[in-house]
Amino acid sequence: MSNITVFTSIQKKENQNNNERKRTASSLERVSAIKTIKTNATIWINEKLKEMDAENLMSKLIQGTIELPDEDSDSSLSSVIEELFHISKKDINGDFFPLYLCKSYLDWAAEYENLPMIKALVENGATLTNPNVLKRACDYRQESLSSGEDFKKKEDEISILEFLIENGAEISPDALQYAANQKNLNMVEFLCEHIKNKDFDISNALYFSVENNKIDITQVLLNSDIHIDFTIVPSAGENLLLNRAIYNLNFEMATLLIDHGHDVNLRNSDSDISSPLTQALTDLDSYNDDMVNIIVLLIESGAILENQNLTSIFERERDENQPFETSNDICDAINNRIEELNRISPINTMLDALRQREYGNNISNIYKINTLTSALKNIREFVNNHH
Repeated sequence: MSNITVFTSIQKKENQNNNERKRTASSLERVSAIKTIKTNATIWINEKLKEMDAENLMSKLIQGTIELPDEDSDSSLSSVIEELFHISKKDINGDFFPLYLCKSYLDWAAEYENLPMIKALVENGATLTNPNVLKRACDYRQESLSSGEDFKKKEDEISILEFLIENGAEISPDALQYAANQKNLNMVEFLCEHIKNKDFDISNALYFSVENNKIDITQVLLNSDIHIDFTIVPSAGENLLLNRAIYNLNFEMATLLIDHGHDVNLRNSDSDISSPLTQALTDLDSYNDDMVNIIVLLIESGAILENQNLTSIFERERDENQPFETSNDICDAINNRIEELNRISPINTMLDALRQREYGNNISNIYKINTLTSALKNIREFVNNHH
């Protein structure tokens, strides 16, 4: 038979009193420990202020280049920050170094990936509603403020982003752009997972991932649930994404963009004659197999060779010192047969037009035409071998 312990009301009351005394003692110990930490923090700050001013001390704390008192580091840092702002009479949400980029204390701590400092500032009232904070974390610094020494990462950047977002930091298009421009796949993946707005502006991040030839980051951005507008570029005059991939001779990137819906005949505007195919043909030379493959990809994907494409190509082939006098004749011959152009025959049509003309004795012009002819022959042979 098992033993059953029966507590009397007196025993229950005594147990409750004992538990209450333990909680009180524990609470007093915590209060005492906090008081000790605050006292030591004040002593430590006063000692350091004999060596440097408050602004310089704050700079070292943000950079993590100064040792704190021996107590629990997080609590100690929070107490140091509290006391330092009390002494300096500074606004914790104000600009640190006001004349230098107008960044807050929290901005600087985020750039230096100093998570303990970020937490200490937030505990003491720093707000995370400014979208710059997360942007700074994604644009982490590569060297220190004062010494120019290589910056050593102190924290996993994802832990920092998690803390910032959980405490109310806003993900801005700039933050995603900075992460993409830093070529940081982990950051881009994390941010995309936490973006709830399907109309979020992803264009700049996508532009930099394409410009930097980062296939993995581009795939993450394209595969996200965020709406993508391939007509948007960072600023007027910038290449569209497919044009940028072509400029970089990146066949894999061009294929990826086309597979995700980039129009192969897209231009920046109606007045812009630099379609992807125009750019590819213009940048072509007879030794460039990568561009040949890209041109075939464009043609097979439905790229249209139009009048303005041809005019642009031959106009760009002009030599300012030796005008390409036969370019108009060549374009006229091609334009007369423009209705016959389809996905592959434009190549043959251009070759026929080139072969049927007499170009005179200008060596420079003949060289240019021969170079283009040789390149187009390579394209035709490649197409014929794959059909």
